[in-house]
Amino acid sequence: MTQAPPTVTPPPPPPTPINPQPGTPKGGGMSIAAFVLGLLGFIPPCGLIALILGIVALVTNRAKKGLAIAGIVLGVVLMPTALLVSILLPSLNRARSLAKQAVCMANLNAIGKGLIMYTAENEDQYPPTLEDLIETGMDEKLLRSPADNIDRDCSYFYLAPTSMNEVPPEILVACTYKDVYEDFRHVMRIDCTVTRLSTAEFQAELAKPYNARFAAALKKAEGP
Repeated sequence: MTQAPPTVTPPPPPPTPINPQPGTPKGGGMSIAAFVLGLLGFIPPCGLIALILGIVALVTNRAKKGLAIAGIVLGVVLMPTALLVSILLPSLNRARSLAKQAVCMANLNAIGKGLIMYTAENEDQYPPTLEDLIETGMDEKLLRSPADNIDRDCSYFYLAPTSMNEVPPEILVACTYKDVYEDFRHVMRIDCTVTRLSTAEFQAELAKPYNARFAAALKKAEGP
């Protein structure tokens, strides 16, 4: 009897190679950064940085090319805006400061008119305080300078003259407190004229004999 040949088992097939997952293309993060900084291009340094990062991202890798281009465009468009804002901002701040000063002087002018009306109705006697003018119908907002950052009822120091006939007419009656402005004051004289004096000019006015009473009272109110 013939013996059957042994069965030969075929070798197993080679394992299928596993392809690694493709990594995140380089340059994607830089493109995103360029886009985000481009959105912030109105802030002076951001537009320039967005432009640089966008160009580098385009040159080194094509990943997220659209974001890189968008960052470049935003940087180019918004950089002039940022430059314009940086130029105009000091001018706007100065204009705002001048507007506050104008309102402050207008307040003193209105207070002067209130003093004239008060003396006309009270036998030439001045009110003891500026707050007394509110009872005659003056708006209490006039006692506050828009430049005054301190929470107080009145921004102006006031000393009632002893008489309307005090001479000379340059006698000081009221002025802004020293912390309203840094290097000048608005003052009102007994003839109700309002002017601006530098710190040196104001000190010279206080040194005059006819302003000795005002100077002493102001020093007591403000301290040294």
